[in-house]
Amino acid sequence: MTSRSGQPTWTPAKGGNKPSGSGVSSRDIASHKTLKLRKEGQDTQEELQRKKRNLQEELKEIGGQILDEDGDVTTYDDDDDDDRTEAQELLAAADVLGGNPSRHKSVRRWNDDVVFRNQSRGETKTPKRFINDTVRNDFRIKFLNKYMIPFMH
Repeated sequence: MTSRSGQPTWTPAKGGNKPSGSGVSSRDIASHKTLKLRKEGQDTQEELQRKKRNLQEELKEIGGQILDEDGDVTTYDDDDDDDRTEAQELLAAADVLGGNPSRHKSVRRWNDDVVFRNQSRGETKTPKRFINDTVRNDFRIKFLNKYMIPFMH
């Protein structure tokens, strides 16, 4: 018999001669056989087709308005765009000459506003020395000075 390792065991395995019947557990039968269908107002296929047709009709109407009587597409004056670019260039040049710092964004690091940053710059580090003696090593002396000696007086 093959392994059913991926499926739960509803009934424990029984030894002996068991007649193999056609009975199937109710838990092994598929229960949900139909998919939910979209209801009206939930973007069914028909609604999407209607929306698409409406958009195409609107585009045709707008396209007809853009064309002239001659059938040519209307031309627009691009002088405004040139004026805008010249004005932007003048503003950029004035910013560079005037040096207005509020117009320039400064890139800040995420830890620029940390309170305790660079605290140990002025301190000189004492070289660590290793003493192979538990009574005289630096850790024990520091520990005694910090925790034990203040309470002995």
